[in-house]
Amino acid sequence: MRGTVHLDPLLLDRIRAAISAYPPALARVAASIIEDPEFVINSSIDDFAHHVDSGSASIVRFCRRLGYSGFREFKIALSGELEKAKFIGSCGECSTENLYIPKELALLSETLQSAVAASARLIDEQQVIKLAGRLRSAKRIVVLGAGASSVCADILASRLAWTGLPIICASSPELARTLNQSCVAVGLLWPAATKESWQFLSWASTAGAHSIAITADEACLVAKTANETITIASDPAIRKPGSCLHISSILLLSEYIHRCLQSQ
Repeated sequence: MRGTVHLDPLLLDRIRAAISAYPPALARVAASIIEDPEFVINSSIDDFAHHVDSGSASIVRFCRRLGYSGFREFKIALSGELEKAKFIGSCGECSTENLYIPKELALLSETLQSAVAASARLIDEQQVIKLAGRLRSAKRIVVLGAGASSVCADILASRLAWTGLPIICASSPELARTLNQSCVAVGLLWPAATKESWQFLSWASTAGAHSIAITADEACLVAKTANETITIASDPAIRKPGSCLHISSILLLSEYIHRCLQSQ
């Protein structure tokens, strides 16, 4: 059994109180959480239900009695408290009054973390290492992202410029016509492909440049126009109009390419 993290008077204290206040089936759930909260965070609802010899419905009922919509929202709250408790334990100067994370903020944090983790699973290590070598030898690198993708293009270009690469952001697909076989063209189709991104990749390929599409949909027509595709994760929650949540996956990819460049 792992050591219990003591938080006062927040979620774990409410769970402790439930051991004596709730019906036996729910009290057993509460006791299991107190015994090993880390196990709960890393479990699916079915795994946790099996662990406590209970049903998924009982787990959901327990979470709702604590004020959460379900097991996922409960785990987010529990994880937030545990992480802050670890920080408090390391610095010894923080007040437990600052442990609480507002529900909406916790949900946003979980969405961002999930998007980054999903993209990390999709990114092909060998492909990025090979791409880093191609970028290093390129005479010219042009990145284009139209619409909401323009911010992502700026982030990628700015990060890689620190390695001394001859990289710029294009404001128009017309720049692709000036490229040649010694150049690399990167089209950001993230969070969505546009007419401009299709023209950019198409013209770059015609000019002889090596074209790369960064997208969540490698099967889309625009992505197929490029010589190669880097796929990152997509989720409806991070593709809402005006949202900045999609940027997290581009930040991950930009930093990873940068590190691959540094190691070469």
